Parts: sequence; C-alpha cells; structure tokens
Amino acid sequence: MSQYGANGMAQEGKTYSEIVGYYYQGTQISTLEQATPALLVKK
Repeated sequence: MSQYGANGMAQEGKTYSEIVGYYYQGTQISTLEQATPALLVKK
C-alpha cells in the first residue's frame, strides 16, 4: 500500500475499507470477538 496513494484516496473521501479493498483485492475486513494471547508470562 502506498502511503501517498492511500492518503490521496482519503483526501478524495474514500473510506478505510475502500482504500484497503483497492490495495488488497479479494480480502475481507472483519472484527474478532476476542483476541487470544499467544503467550502468557508469569513472574
């Protein structure tokens, strides 16, 4: 993703999902219910 291209698209009023979709075609933005930590550290 080009920071300048993405900024230009934002300046034109594109949403983040439109910008991400332009650069990463075929992907889908979704929300995770809860992230699970990969490592727990005990002291």
